Amino acid sequence: MIFAARHCLGPVVPASTASKVRPGMSQPEVRAILGSPNDGMTDESWAYVRAFNPGWFVVHFDSTLNVSYVDHETVF
Repeated sequence: MIFAARHCLGPVVPASTASKVRPGMSQPEVRAILGSPNDGMTDESWAYVRAFNPGWFVVHFDSTLNVSYVDHETVF
């Protein structure tokens, strides 16, 4: 039970991984770093969340499907 609680309370995406996603990257490059999104996927944005964690990590793409910006909130 302690392991499960620790797993749920950490950031959705670790800072060391999040810092690798940069504006201009392609969707395949983002997928290579973060994997497939687990909460929503459109041409405009990909959302990553973790169960029982109110934080989020969303990658937004421009019209050429390259990263325009990242929006994230780590509550814990």
